[in-house]
Amino acid sequence: MTRPSLADITQRADAATEGPREASGSHVATSWTGASDWSGPIDDREPVATASPADAEFIAHARTDVPALSAAIRDVLAECDRIEARADRYPWSHDACTKADVARKVRAAITAHIDTTPKENDR
Repeated sequence: MTRPSLADITQRADAATEGPREASGSHVATSWTGASDWSGPIDDREPVATASPADAEFIAHARTDVPALSAAIRDVLAECDRIEARADRYPWSHDACTKADVARKVRAAITAHIDTTPKENDR
């Protein structure tokens, strides 16, 4: 199995309809807030998907969970970059080199599960 691409995940999340979803039983629908004049229950709206209640809950939360997890991964990798760069500038520093070793292990753990290579147009 190939590793999922962080760039592709981010692109899909960015392309999805804005806003959270709601799960009601086995239905998932876009949350209607703000300017909407909808006042009926979720089950009266057109469902985005029909699934088991647990799957519906997972799908509903994915719209906000996936971007948050993607941002967290990018933040951790950026911190790894900063730590490794510091070790490169101060190779005699035991503390900097120890932290860089930990950063490399963190990066390896992440990249074992997800491809973090940026797309050509993201560079």
